[in-house]
Amino acid sequence: MIQKLLTSMLPALGLYLTLMPCLRAQSHPSLLGIWQDETHPDKLVQFFPHNGGIQGKAVSNDPAQNGKLVLKDLVWNNNTRSYQGVLISPDDDRQFLVSLTVKDVDHFYFKVKVLLFSKFFHFKRVNG
Repeated sequence: MIQKLLTSMLPALGLYLTLMPCLRAQSHPSLLGIWQDETHPDKLVQFFPHNGGIQGKAVSNDPAQNGKLVLKDLVWNNNTRSYQGVLISPDDDRQFLVSLTVKDVDHFYFKVKVLLFSKFFHFKRVNG
């Protein structure tokens, strides 16, 4: 009886074990929503889907900054387990390549590299 039960479950178990790594590899944490810079609480970014990737715009009381695109072309990279994209400086519109890593559902950080120097920015979720 037990052997018959185990034998009937083997194909389903095999399918599960085969597909799970593929499904897990395709999933990635969501950035959608509003996030706050942990060092500068007045700096907020709202992430939204755009053309198969994700973009981020500034949320600010300053009309000149509010809605300004600050992150663009963020695309999930399975190899690095991070989002890769472009940071647009809100002050002078210079662009920098960034790597954004989600630590957990409520925290992420991104790294900006300029020549030999790197700077990290840490954010926490305000709403999702």
